[in-house]
Amino acid sequence: NDFVTGYQYSAVKNTSNAVTSIKLKFTPKAVGAAQNNGFAIELPVATSNVDVANMTGATLENASASNPVIVVYNNVRSAFNNASGYINTVQGGSQITSTSMEITVPLLTPVAETKVPFAAFNPFLIVNQQRSHEIHLVDYAPTAQADLTLFGSTSVEKSDPSKGIYYRMDNIYPWAIDV
Repeated sequence: NDFVTGYQYSAVKNTSNAVTSIKLKFTPKAVGAAQNNGFAIELPVATSNVDVANMTGATLENASASNPVIVVYNNVRSAFNNASGYINTVQGGSQITSTSMEITVPLLTPVAETKVPFAAFNPFLIVNQQRSHEIHLVDYAPTAQADLTLFGSTSVEKSDPSKGIYYRMDNIYPWAIDV
């Protein structure tokens, strides 16, 4: 697989049980691509509600986007001390330990926990440093920076944005999975 990471999401809440910040932790496990892919996540809150000045561990990609996109790794290899080739993909092969990334996204105004469902978090791969080339989980929409002309551009790519179908192959298998 191109990139495998463990993750933990948590919400910090105030005494009224409203979310005051979002904590993200990513622990990369493997890189199975020869490319230098990036990794980012889009959060289901308003970008205008992110306390950018107090955000730690990463930066906001575009302050004018409707939802915040946080680039976790410009190149996922950086988590493995910039190792080249396939990393941790061969059974019995040498293993490289990664460095985890911990990110805190404070909110300017607390929001109800129901407005920040973890299932709506939208992690994605940035293909070979081309920001407009994204790979998301099945049926998660691309960000505003994605090149939508790539949908249906190959014989196996079967996304249909008009039906909310994204990142599926000709046999309806996914481009990415969350286990």
